[in-house]
Amino acid sequence: CLIPYYPGVLCALGSAAADVRQDFVRTVMQDLVTLDFGAFQSLVEGLAREGVRLIEAEGVQVERVDVFLSADMGYEGQRHDIRVNLPSSLTRDALQRAFDDAYRIEYRQTLPDIAVRLTAVRVMVLGVRPRLNLAGWLAQTSHGLQAAPTRRPVYFDGAYHEAEVHQRGNLGIGSEVFGPAIVEQSDTTTVIDPGTAGRVDVHGNLILEVRKQ
Repeated sequence: CLIPYYPGVLCALGSAAADVRQDFVRTVMQDLVTLDFGAFQSLVEGLAREGVRLIEAEGVQVERVDVFLSADMGYEGQRHDIRVNLPSSLTRDALQRAFDDAYRIEYRQTLPDIAVRLTAVRVMVLGVRPRLNLAGWLAQTSHGLQAAPTRRPVYFDGAYHEAEVHQRGNLGIGSEVFGPAIVEQSDTTTVIDPGTAGRVDVHGNLILEVRKQ
């Protein structure tokens, strides 16, 4: 069992640290050969600019903004499209090659005599945020227990056991805790049963392993 360093707020932490993203989808529904390519490029560039504007308006610190293009494409007369990743440098030939490559990967062949339909274009604008240094959050970084635990009786399986009580912030990387034990922190209490051992890994996770039943 893996217990993260902040288990009680892990989802909120991930949300707060996640990259920011804006997605746009616009219907095109044109054959690739007759596609008004100038209008298509203007559409894509406009959506990319709007995505950048929205990310800047959020006021979130980002290291860079990346734009990813894809399209829903298929052969005329076919019911289903495939998702095709598009190159950043858009040309009609580049779209054809991207579709051929994606279709070949999916179906092991292409149908060169059939017109290709561009159903929709998708623009994803991603604001890449600085990576969290989780190791810097650990209260201690040296090996071994950093402070002596307290003790109190804890009820396990029909009987009281004298259990160690540790503060999570006092457990450095490499620390080991043997059940019966309790690990307390502001957002969670971790119960370690008798016969179970806990070890703090290099990311601050508490790894629990059952040694005996």
